[in-house]
Amino acid sequence: MSAAERVRDSRRSIGQKRRDVFPPAAVPRPASAVPAGNNDTAPRTEIVAGPPSKKIRGDEPVCGWCNKLGHTVRSCAGPPGEDGTIAACALHNAAHCQSECHDARDQWDLGQKYWWLVASRANLPPLQYHERWENIAWEWTERMGGQCSEALPFTADFCRAIPNYRFAEYDYDCPSLKPLGYEKRTSSVAAFREWWANA
Repeated sequence: MSAAERVRDSRRSIGQKRRDVFPPAAVPRPASAVPAGNNDTAPRTEIVAGPPSKKIRGDEPVCGWCNKLGHTVRSCAGPPGEDGTIAACALHNAAHCQSECHDARDQWDLGQKYWWLVASRANLPPLQYHERWENIAWEWTERMGGQCSEALPFTADFCRAIPNYRFAEYDYDCPSLKPLGYEKRTSSVAAFREWWANA
């Protein structure tokens, strides 16, 4: 094996390790690489690198939960389902529930669970998962000595009470401009810990 082949193989294995840890970026293919089909004027929904559920139209992603342009499940404000949660997968931006995602359920450690289900869902409805996000947040903050500073997801009960117009007015570019609401119990880690310790 030549030196160039060894370098190429080592780059492939490093790239594979990165793909195992991080989901592939949603990078659109150029329009010239997409078969035109019978109707060149029809809007194109292109499948991008990664799981086939990551779709984009033009330069904007399409949410796997609400099917709206400009965001993914990870930052989707909803509206949530009847149980007050978003039953979709943030990892793959797909309509399958986070609990049904083998990549998440079988491989996530506590830090990854905290990132995907708690920290990245601050002031948003929670993702549906087989473990309560509150237990994950409690365990993580115990491990970190209560030093986490971010806000937390809303509780499912709170989300069921949010009026529909709030979801329609939510601004993904500036969430603080028209927030979904304010839940004191999850507004900070300190407030959450005080509430959850007595729940």
